[in-house]
Amino acid sequence: MVRKITVRKEGYWRKAYTRRDGTKVKRAWVPKTTYKMVDKGAPGRTPKSKQWAVFETYTGWKKTQPATTRQKKLVASCERTTYRRKGYTYKRGRKTVRVSPATIHSDRYLCAARKAQQLANVSTDSTTKRLARQDAKTLFEKAKETR
Repeated sequence: MVRKITVRKEGYWRKAYTRRDGTKVKRAWVPKTTYKMVDKGAPGRTPKSKQWAVFETYTGWKKTQPATTRQKKLVASCERTTYRRKGYTYKRGRKTVRVSPATIHSDRYLCAARKAQQLANVSTDSTTKRLARQDAKTLFEKAKETR
């Protein structure tokens, strides 16, 4: 069920401004108002029910590292990964995690590129998103070269 919240905006003085056609608009008082809207939670935070990404291995990827280091760590994490059968489930703590078919592949560069792309898709931080996309693009190109 979606929770509705009441937003109360205080009144304020709007500054005077000039429109594009040259009309001058005087300073004016904007009265306070109240309206209802859907509660979207904290900015940049996805609710548990809508989180879909499962990162199975620790890569050591950090946005402060140089590009070559980030890419080497992604590739190394794929070399450590044991590839599982399609539809395999395993226990992580009290949770049962299902391995999706998209994570099962043999090419390590392709595996690393997909991890970077998944990070870029999930991240709300613009720097992380940009760097992960660059790494994914580079690793996809390397995967294409090795075929």
